Amino acid sequence: MAARFLLATVFLVAFGRGASPGPSAAVRSPLLPRTPGVGQRGRGRASPCATAGERPPSAVERARTFVGQNTFPIGMALAVAAARVAPALGANGGPLRLDITVGRLGVAAIFFLSGLGIRTSELAQAATSVRLNAFVQLVTFALWPGMTWLLVQLVRAMHAPLSSALLDGLLVTSCLPTTVNMCVIMTQAAGGNVALAITNAVFSNTAGVFVTPLLLLGLMGRTIDVSLADVCAKLARTVVLPVLLGQLARSAPPVQAFAARRARASKKVSEAVLLLIIYNTFSEAFLSKGAALSGADLLALGVTLPIAYAGALLGGARLLARTPIAPGDAVAVLFCTSQKTLAFGLPLIRLVFAGNADLAFFTAPIMILHPLQLLAGSVLQPAVRKALRLDGRAV
Repeated sequence: MAARFLLATVFLVAFGRGASPGPSAAVRSPLLPRTPGVGQRGRGRASPCATAGERPPSAVERARTFVGQNTFPIGMALAVAAARVAPALGANGGPLRLDITVGRLGVAAIFFLSGLGIRTSELAQAATSVRLNAFVQLVTFALWPGMTWLLVQLVRAMHAPLSSALLDGLLVTSCLPTTVNMCVIMTQAAGGNVALAITNAVFSNTAGVFVTPLLLLGLMGRTIDVSLADVCAKLARTVVLPVLLGQLARSAPPVQAFAARRARASKKVSEAVLLLIIYNTFSEAFLSKGAALSGADLLALGVTLPIAYAGALLGGARLLARTPIAPGDAVAVLFCTSQKTLAFGLPLIRLVFAGNADLAFFTAPIMILHPLQLLAGSVLQPAVRKALRLDGRAV
């Protein structure tokens, strides 16, 4: 049953289409509402009849249109349902080996396709955008830890009925770098500057080897020894090498022309991989059973983290809309600064606090935040685009 859910999910994303796609359907993600086309009026809603003499669409036609315009949200629901029904199938080391087929090969394919579709001049421009890159890193490693530290101190001063170790876990999570691949996938799905997202994903996770231990030392009195070589090797395998291979392939004119013709197919592949990552992530979450936290602690995280993340995402979009930053750059900045990595963070936390009786409390926030970032980041994309005034504009 879970396998059928999974196949349906990937099929929806790979082949789902609306009954009457608009002119921009070929370049837009199913994450986003379609541009109004023929027979559509007002605020992008389909008119019951294109002309007075035509019959209204049947229930089947309306259902097909709805599915075609909402393939990704439907796919997310199916992925989470499959993870709930049979988490062992999608967990790391399970029969599907999603930790390898998706976590390594699938993510590498995404970065290869990104390198294939990005002009070399765009990558060079992103790498030399000193102000934007510095802003992303300052928000990631200064603003988030600082705000979280102040919030934790306030909650403790109010003697709120929350575990002190859980508050420390929130502080630890705030010190982590951005995601390695998810910020890139989200940026691509929203039509943002993928080159800028890739650049900052690499910068952030490389800097995190040094900065995160220093932050933990300053805020919690903990110091660790992390292998820079291991982290750099992982980033090179996962991000840098696939992008470079894509750039090399792009140098051949026939390949470049093929990539331009298949741009929508590349985006579909990225979205299908994202759904499989959601399935894998929720399978791991369901198997972990909340990292052994009490019901009150889980309730506290389950209520506060979604509100905080949604507020940060939408609030950040509104703030960025008031700046002179280009719309496509703003998308990349928003998703790079609003996410925290599980792939780098979980091993780091376990290394720092090895043998600590409160280890479960330190790892729980990032384990809950990770799938939340996937869901909220996808569901809230239309609202983010509206806040950044992206709909109807080139990014």
